[in-house]
Amino acid sequence: MPVFSFKERPGAARQTSSPPTFETEYVASGIFDRATVHATALSLIPTAVAVVEGILYRQDIELKETGYGLYYIRAPYARNNANTGSIRFAFSTTGGSFHIKTSKQSVGRYPSNAEDFKQLINVKKSGGKFDVEGTDIVIPALKLSYTIKHPLGMVNEDFARAIAGVTSCCNSGMFRGFQPGEVLFLGADGSQGTDSEAEVTCHFAAEKNLQGLIIGDITGIQKDGHDFLWVTWEDDTDNGKPIAKPKAVYVERVYERVDLATILGFGG
Repeated sequence: MPVFSFKERPGAARQTSSPPTFETEYVASGIFDRATVHATALSLIPTAVAVVEGILYRQDIELKETGYGLYYIRAPYARNNANTGSIRFAFSTTGGSFHIKTSKQSVGRYPSNAEDFKQLINVKKSGGKFDVEGTDIVIPALKLSYTIKHPLGMVNEDFARAIAGVTSCCNSGMFRGFQPGEVLFLGADGSQGTDSEAEVTCHFAAEKNLQGLIIGDITGIQKDGHDFLWVTWEDDTDNGKPIAKPKAVYVERVYERVDLATILGFGG
């Protein structure tokens, strides 16, 4: 009685980086029905592989009969084709709370000769020193969710690890029409699809890049969406009255940037 064997061909794996592709080959022996070989290959060959460039997805199963009951099987991998799964989109613009210490513009002082604090908010003097307490405001906060339906068996542990690795990262390239730095990946929810199609929902926060900001006498300030801006102040005088005014503005990069479209398999 023939003995069934299914194994990877040593040294057959090949990978390219531009565009990222991967392929490997297997050998099946002891099965004499082509349909059975194909079904076995579908169940045993991984539907996704993790490479340096991100997650690549199995595109096809190619069979070549080389002898009686002997088959060579080729499995090519590439970036996920947008046509292989549907995408549902949801959004929320309910806003978020943020503590600020400078305003966009000072629009009034009463009396008119009151000290000009150059957009600093809620300035208090204690022990001979100024302190800027600021205030909490509601800011625009666009939250996005994309639900992608993946073919049978595509979502696995490698896929989950790759997604976990870029949670709290910003987009280094264009993503769904957003400029680099405007989209922050908040993570994803999903389930393994070993016996059914799987759905993965990816969550994002979007914030616009800003240019030409003016704070006090400081002009030409640029801030990418999810970078953090903070202000220092110094003592000064206004018409002989002691005041605090903005001294310097700092923009800090607090989130790593990665190619979200490549790693997540959509959005480019």
